Amino acid sequence: INLNKPSKPMTNMNKRANPNQNVNQNQNLNQNLRSQNAGKPQQKIMIKRFKSGIINNIVKNEKEMSNITYRIQSYLNKNIRYNVLFYSKVDGDKAATFHKKCDKARKSLVLIMDTNGNRFGGFTMRDWGGNCIQKKDEKAFIFSLDKNKIYGILPDQVAIGCYPAFGPIFFGCQIRVYDNFFTKGGSTYLKGLNYATEEDYELTNGNQAYGIKELEVYEVKEVQINQ
Repeated sequence: INLNKPSKPMTNMNKRANPNQNVNQNQNLNQNLRSQNAGKPQQKIMIKRFKSGIINNIVKNEKEMSNITYRIQSYLNKNIRYNVLFYSKVDGDKAATFHKKCDKARKSLVLIMDTNGNRFGGFTMRDWGGNCIQKKDEKAFIFSLDKNKIYGILPDQVAIGCYPAFGPIFFGCQIRVYDNFFTKGGSTYLKGLNYATEEDYELTNGNQAYGIKELEVYEVKEVQINQ
């Protein structure tokens, strides 16, 4: 799917959202960052969000997410916003932390920037909980922000893997994140396994293994709209 195709406007997405929600969440993230860095040389990190709730970090502008958001909204038949669950600049790179913060989310979006600057991720409507469990999800998809493409799940295929020793896994190992991912990174695999990728290692421009610079996970929340 080409993300450059025009999509329906999302003018009412945040009509009932608390106008201070982004500010409060940013303050909480900054407070967590300060507490984790207590006693260390201070590094100021400004956390800004778009109206949808996505942090202005991996995603460069709201338009990059518009068709991804529209696709999710079409599944739910409701407008949505994104609530951050895991932010690697604050939460680090441990698989255990990812699972602690993300396992209960029923609908989630994963965003990754690798050390070569490739930006990609995936969406699932299944939770990440379980001990070495594989889960199907006919609405799951992976995507490349840089290539402007979405790759849907293939028929009757496993969508995600829930393994305590790993971060998020979109199956066929199209996206696989290792524990201590700032050091160990992640990997991808050949085309057409589980998801409809068209080239080998397509998400990372031909690299099977990749370093991870940033990782964000969001819970997708439905937003009720006043009629």
